[in-house]
Amino acid sequence: MAKVLVVDDDLLVRRILSDLFAGEGLEVTAVDRAERALILARTGEFQVMVTDLVLPRMNGIDLVARCQAEVPRMRVVAMSAYASAADMKRLMRHGVVDLLVKPFQPAEAIETVERALAMGAGFQVAFDGLSLPDVLQMCHHLRRSLTLEVEDAGVIVFEDGQMVHAGAGSASGVDALVRLLRLAEGHLRLIPSVAGPRTIDRSFDNALLAAMATLDEQRAGRGRTPTTAPPAEPVDFDELSFDGLLDDAVVTPAPAQAGPRERTVRIA
Repeated sequence: MAKVLVVDDDLLVRRILSDLFAGEGLEVTAVDRAERALILARTGEFQVMVTDLVLPRMNGIDLVARCQAEVPRMRVVAMSAYASAADMKRLMRHGVVDLLVKPFQPAEAIETVERALAMGAGFQVAFDGLSLPDVLQMCHHLRRSLTLEVEDAGVIVFEDGQMVHAGAGSASGVDALVRLLRLAEGHLRLIPSVAGPRTIDRSFDNALLAAMATLDEQRAGRGRTPTTAPPAEPVDFDELSFDGLLDDAVVTPAPAQAGPRERTVRIA
């Protein structure tokens, strides 16, 4: 049974989310302070933490940063009535998988936690119509350590946002990156990185430019006009915009047989 940790200093929010997630078959522990949440997170028992950003003493952003450093496999969803671009930039760098903007509908909270749980086993996305270099740029700017499995074609490994390995068949390094960039469409699977070979010893921008230049040269040699676009410009996170007391933990175990039920409460 998946376990979710809820962190909010508002008792009503804790009770509502506890009931909501328990109704979906999850085991929920709700606490009111970041310090308590960090102690529980360190046990490694929780797959997902849902935390408000505004908390007494240690705030939610600092909690996220500590959890990312100490419990990197736990997925984190942030909640806030408002979030500045600077806040979101920090959250993304610390691995937050989503942001719930208050007030939100119960269905939105459920869907967000379900996505976070799915990411624990690897998150799959299609890049049909989306440039693979764009995806690589996003991974680079997240400054995280992760592995991209590109369909059955190969892998690209990031360490703190830098590409350190690419493998495709018998090719490795920049040569493998070139092979993967030839793909016009496909699916990616994002999974946590593990120790492995290091076949790329240059900066992210240098490696990507070298691979795309080689790809264009190969296309030109076949009599085709190079069509590869230059690498995407770095994402300017500052331009992002967004619409829109219990002393002890409250543990709400999932009911033995939880059936679907209507949710009409709006969390403020």
